[in-house]
Amino acid sequence: MDAKQELKLTGQEIILVGNPNVGKSVLFGKLSGQYVVVSNYPGTTVSYTSGTVLLNGVHHSLVDTPGSGSLFPRSEDERVARDVILRKPDAHIIQVIDAKNLRRALIMTRELINLGRPLTICLNMSDEARAAGLEIDARKLAKLFGVNVIETVATTGQGIGQLKKALSAESSTPLSVAWFNDDVEAIIRELQDKYFKNIKGGRFYVEMVLLGDPTVFEKLAEVISPESSAELKADYLTLKKKYPNLEILLNRQIGSSVNSLCSGFYQKVKRPEWNFLKGIDKYTTYMPTGLLIAAAVLYLVFLFVGEFGSVVAVNFFESVIFGKYLT
Repeated sequence: MDAKQELKLTGQEIILVGNPNVGKSVLFGKLSGQYVVVSNYPGTTVSYTSGTVLLNGVHHSLVDTPGSGSLFPRSEDERVARDVILRKPDAHIIQVIDAKNLRRALIMTRELINLGRPLTICLNMSDEARAAGLEIDARKLAKLFGVNVIETVATTGQGIGQLKKALSAESSTPLSVAWFNDDVEAIIRELQDKYFKNIKGGRFYVEMVLLGDPTVFEKLAEVISPESSAELKADYLTLKKKYPNLEILLNRQIGSSVNSLCSGFYQKVKRPEWNFLKGIDKYTTYMPTGLLIAAAVLYLVFLFVGEFGSVVAVNFFESVIFGKYLT
């Protein structure tokens, strides 16, 4: 066995989750380094990446899940991300967020909080948010949810040290947050106390039921008894008779709560002054404009060689250098 295979993982597992295109894979690379393993999740064609991260001399397993918008899956990628999290109940979760799109991310944040797992929020692409005139009040976000909130720029490594320091500290469970009106919150508490008392993530499973997740009762078999699952299903059907549009009602209240939170976290900041070198870098590394710039440079080189080299320079050497001085 090589050194990589003999590595003993003694630290808490860490899972990266987040929406697609938030820089999660880049962050994974910064944390894990060179050695990674890409595997298909059992029974699917969906791949996920695993590696290790060293924190205070302790090696931790690190898993990068497929990009996902919610833990209530609508696609195979989202189902795999959800299942990886549920099957690792003691893992520390890092939610990677595009700082420009906080609203989209908070849909998943509330679901992760309901799981009751150790959680760290990583506000990635914070430089792009500031360039767009936006800044998130990270302290306010951390205080509301009771978790560490770290601003990063994964492509440059900014904030990675702070993130590792936060992961090395003692994990804390997120604070419970009310996302619905009093009537709905009362129903959730009643079902949670009845079927999930002293079960970590009970609220998450209750919301899975109330929001009509088609895979919920399959997952409940791993958490509560078949008898309790059958009773919970009966209670859910009773609620559906009373509130035929239950899922729509809940989703509207979730959207309203998320919108309200977003308006309180974003701060408008002065856009940074134009930086010539950063501007050149931005437009040359963006494929559409980069190709146009490359074509323009090649054309100018062609003109320089074709016109100046073959005409001006040749005439100069023939008429001046050789014509006047070397003849």
